[in-house]
Amino acid sequence: MSTIEWYLVRHAPTDAHGYYCGWLEKSILALPAEKLNDIHGLLPNNGAVFVSSSLRAQQTLAKITLSGWTPGSVETSDDLREQNFGAWEGKSYDDVDFPPINGLEQLADHTPPQGESFKALITRVAGVIKNIENRVQDGAVVLVCHAGTIRAALAVLLGYPAADVLRYMIEPLSVSRVTTFANQGVRVDFINRIR
Repeated sequence: MSTIEWYLVRHAPTDAHGYYCGWLEKSILALPAEKLNDIHGLLPNNGAVFVSSSLRAQQTLAKITLSGWTPGSVETSDDLREQNFGAWEGKSYDDVDFPPINGLEQLADHTPPQGESFKALITRVAGVIKNIENRVQDGAVVLVCHAGTIRAALAVLLGYPAADVLRYMIEPLSVSRVTTFANQGVRVDFINRIR
């Protein structure tokens, strides 16, 4: 494994508040120029970019690029999509018959009807990360994706249990950076930075 700086970028805000929005397609809201400048100021130019195939992630990448940031190669991946909430997609949190959950470990194991658990998301994201590690020889990698996907990536990169990363708040249009080293070491540079 080489030394890689992983930049984990959550998509820009949408109007999806109060309901499940994993694979449901939503457009991003209008963004002020200063927000875009803040975000691309945190990103390396010419890094290898891997972006979720969801509309909101694709739009976010386009907006950041139009604001003056220069990505390197760009590859779209369905495996970087948010957790699939299945039958809960588009339903308000109050309208879902959520079973009693005792702690974050049980939450990470819970699978919504016709959806996937957070632990299944971690497995999906682990495959993406392994593939990237096999292809990138030192340098910067930028993932443009979702809050759940970023938490899953943190679990994989840091070796943390699923329950631990569920505690992280990942704001829209935030950047988290983790560096992995050839000797298998890892460093958390920052999480959830918005400036």
